[in-house]
Amino acid sequence: MYMNGYVIVIIEVELMAIYGIGCNYSGHVDKSEDFYGRGVACMGHKPEKYPYFTGLFKEIKDGDIIFLKSLDMRRKKLKIKAVGIAKNPVFEHKGTVGYGINVDWKKYESDGIIDEINVESDGGWQPRGTTIFKEYNEEIIEKIENLLR
Repeated sequence: MYMNGYVIVIIEVELMAIYGIGCNYSGHVDKSEDFYGRGVACMGHKPEKYPYFTGLFKEIKDGDIIFLKSLDMRRKKLKIKAVGIAKNPVFEHKGTVGYGINVDWKKYESDGIIDEINVESDGGWQPRGTTIFKEYNEEIIEKIENLLR
């Protein structure tokens, strides 16, 4: 594009996003080992039953950061179980673990928690208790990114 004799270059940059995904089906069946072993992150619901969650999974792009989480509602603590990178994240049926995407898990604890983050102060603890959510809190994003280093 030319304007007044100058060349104007428009560059579109897509920033990576960070998504938290639950791994306890029905609130008590922990699927984290299945997720690590298969290199996936999934939801335990049929896509048509929860179109909002399905839409969030379909938004995930290659290179986005994914973390497995659980939420201690009483203490308002977000527990991080694993951190990875979305790889060719085509939302599809992944067998017995449900519908989800491929993830290259970089750090995980099969028998515990790799970090806990207080989420009471930003008022966003309730959405973080759902199947999947997109993280926007800069402090939490920085902590998640640091887990990958």
